[in-house]
Amino acid sequence: MLLYSTVLETRDIAEDDLIRLVIRCNQENPYPENVIRNLKWNGERNVRYGEKKAANGAVWDTDYVMDFAANRISVQLERSYTEGASLDNQCFTTPHFISMLISSGYLADDNGLPVLNAELETSKENAATLVSAVTFEQSYRLPVVYISKRDGKKLPFDVRMLCSRLKGNAHVIVARNRKFSKKDVGEVRLRP
Repeated sequence: MLLYSTVLETRDIAEDDLIRLVIRCNQENPYPENVIRNLKWNGERNVRYGEKKAANGAVWDTDYVMDFAANRISVQLERSYTEGASLDNQCFTTPHFISMLISSGYLADDNGLPVLNAELETSKENAATLVSAVTFEQSYRLPVVYISKRDGKKLPFDVRMLCSRLKGNAHVIVARNRKFSKKDVGEVRLRP
């Protein structure tokens, strides 16, 4: 069962640097059961390390496929089950590798919006760009999620958790305490 899938535009990444990042992601994994012990890279370019089989019968498979010519990476997380598997826990988290791509500076902007694992807060400096995003004047490869305060007082939910779940799949724009003038954002026209 496919749980997570995204295709992201990247900056130039050397093949060796990407492989080292994948290995580092595994070796620094916060879940010890996910770490492949004694992992050593022998210089191969097409590498498969196997599936993680959990004690409950879940079989986890994560794929990273990089198109170096097009500067594009595909990341997929799948889960299947062995016969007699316990289906009690259906939870999963977005692959940590996405955060590592972000923190390493490997992901390209999406038509001017950075691909983040955190919110993009509205400010006077980015107001015109954000207005063009939420009014559909500018198109983006990733969807845009706009969150404002409920009744002008507080955000309706945990934005940090949402950003963690949507990293690599959406831009999350948050309006906290900003009020902008027409001069800041230009003419705002909503499409029908």
